[in-house]
Amino acid sequence: MSYSRILVCTLIACGSNPTSQEAPEATESREPHEEGTPPAEARPPGSFDLLPAVATRIAVSTTTPSLASGPRFLVDGNPETAWASRTGDDHASIAFELPAGVRLERIELTAGFTQVVDGHDRFTENLRITEVVVHHGERSFTARLDPENRGLQSVEVEGGEGIWRIDIERTIPGTRPGYREVCVSELRAMGTASLEASDGSPARRQSRPG
Repeated sequence: MSYSRILVCTLIACGSNPTSQEAPEATESREPHEEGTPPAEARPPGSFDLLPAVATRIAVSTTTPSLASGPRFLVDGNPETAWASRTGDDHASIAFELPAGVRLERIELTAGFTQVVDGHDRFTENLRITEVVVHHGERSFTARLDPENRGLQSVEVEGGEGIWRIDIERTIPGTRPGYREVCVSELRAMGTASLEASDGSPARRQSRPG
């Protein structure tokens, strides 16, 4: 079964690699606009984050079961949380599906876990991403990320509906050798959408494998 087929299932089957058929342990549904994105008619012209605004599905290749690290933390707007891959999986993937009527211009993501708590800097302690490849249909877009930049970094893309997959290609180690998970605190898909797309359903589904 292809990764595309896996993602578009009602309950996304997403495993440790793009062809896995493992079923997710948990799924979550959320209607567009729940996270505070205004309806399309209230938005100013220009691009905005499509993920909370349109009906979409988000999946990750692996998570760390011992941590609160599911895909919902990619899009919760909180830099103190993060998705984390399975320990040792430094070539993990994130994927999302966009509906008809959208145009994606760029993807924004952090290069790591941006939390600092009780004197522990999770950004420098963990792996940090230095290169990603974004796939959409037959096209791919490669971008390098600055491992010293804690903010959102842009990957310029061009395309519309369908499945977008972000492959983590390269990382650098952190200061804690035992921390071997890829982490991303925030993910945005910046673009434009028609009124029909931004008001669409079904609800967004987020899935994580075991």
